[in-house]
Amino acid sequence: QALSIEPNMHSSWSLLSLAVSAASAAPSLLRRAPTGAPVVNLKNGSYYGVHNSQYNQDFFLGVPFAQPPIDELRFANPETLNASWTGALPATNYAFECVGYGGDQVGYQQSEDCLYLNVVRPSGYENASLPMVVWIHGGGFYMGGAVDRRYNLTFLVENSVKIGKPIMAASVAYRLGPFGFLNGDEIAGAGQTNIGLKDQRKALHWLQENGAAFGADTSKVTIMGESAGAASVGFHLVAYNGRDDKLFRGAIMESGNAISYNALNGSDSYQPKYSALTKAAGCGNSTNTLDCLRALPFTVLNNILNTTDFSGGWNPALDGDFIARYGSEQLADGAFVHVPIINGANSDEGVSFSPAPINSTAGLEKYLNTTSSTQARPKLFIANRRRTCETWAANNISAYSYRFNAIPTGSTYVAHFQEVAFVFNNLNGLGYAIDPFANKSSAFTELSDFMSKSWVTFVHDLDPNGYAGKNSSLPTWPVYSVSSPQNMVFDANVTSHAEPDTWRAEGMKLIADNNIQYHR
Repeated sequence: QALSIEPNMHSSWSLLSLAVSAASAAPSLLRRAPTGAPVVNLKNGSYYGVHNSQYNQDFFLGVPFAQPPIDELRFANPETLNASWTGALPATNYAFECVGYGGDQVGYQQSEDCLYLNVVRPSGYENASLPMVVWIHGGGFYMGGAVDRRYNLTFLVENSVKIGKPIMAASVAYRLGPFGFLNGDEIAGAGQTNIGLKDQRKALHWLQENGAAFGADTSKVTIMGESAGAASVGFHLVAYNGRDDKLFRGAIMESGNAISYNALNGSDSYQPKYSALTKAAGCGNSTNTLDCLRALPFTVLNNILNTTDFSGGWNPALDGDFIARYGSEQLADGAFVHVPIINGANSDEGVSFSPAPINSTAGLEKYLNTTSSTQARPKLFIANRRRTCETWAANNISAYSYRFNAIPTGSTYVAHFQEVAFVFNNLNGLGYAIDPFANKSSAFTELSDFMSKSWVTFVHDLDPNGYAGKNSSLPTWPVYSVSSPQNMVFDANVTSHAEPDTWRAEGMKLIADNNIQYHR
């Protein structure tokens, strides 16, 4: 049940031992760990990983956190692992990515059997109870994966040791597009909406149960994501009407937050699309259309889903359960998990969501007169980031706000996603078509060092300031306040600095005050 879009390209990454080409889904006949391999003893059984001497780190790759979501578990809530074994199974290779329909999937093998996570820890700290950061990838909820080389966890962990604030890091997979967010009346009736978000939640519960075996302090988990990953973090902050399941003590949201940038529609709005899908699949007259879809061979179902009509448009939805209410409404009445956060956006977010280049007066007039959401989305990143930080400040919870303002190689704007390479300290541009740091001055690598170590310090201390070796010329990142709201501006052309968060104050307030009218 694996789909390979292109030949696997992970071999070039094996130098860092952070990606290899095959999945580790099947149990191995070898039940004994190789000499010197790191071993973890989990609730269900033991795994052995890989030690990387270059970075002095231990990797546990492709570890399952739920039952494979195949057959009768397709389009169903994730189920707890129920297998157990003796001896040690290998956790030495990345699993396949979840099936997605977007460009981020190119070069990575995919499968429905994809609910796996990865853990990277500094060697020698297996009994140290380290804080842990859990990365949730973005990709619009329709593409992306935990094995994407751009999300290499090694450099974050390496920096944490360098500054005397060691952490470990995990990345989790979740079902995407129609496999993770299929919706309609039958889905809602079965209580199986938003299963991609529930996959993430299952992984967080699994880490609470098993994290200590890796050497993590499970009371010191920070969840972190960008774009749809940041929105996911936001959904966990307000999940089940803001219920605190003690899954995390901090949150980092890059270009997203608990106020959705898409309208949160209910199942009724998806029903026409669901009906069209079941008809196309030959399930329209079935007494149980959902079971009929589950019974289809993957190749048959994939050929139907991988079309313009059905591959996109499946998003997190208001279901009165996991997403109980609109995020703006829950923030207004305090129904969210009260933990410290980092939340920010990039200076030119709108570039990534604008239409194709406009080169005529008629084209400009058409764009200016449209009511498309592409005009509103850039402002939503800013308005909702501001409203989120204002809400945290009003509730006396620490919030650290930022604006990223550095243009990497290959771009002419500070667009969406471009801070990721800086945060992950990915100075060699692993996974990028164009190295973001190519031919850039040392100011860019210094900015990445500043950002990466600030993020790590937040994971360790819930405060991004005060790490060992910090250049005295670098500014202190102020806690957001109602009376004097400030962003940290991360810039490479001028010194990073704090700025008043007052840009277009009236317009941003108007957007934030009317979020609920637009189902956000």
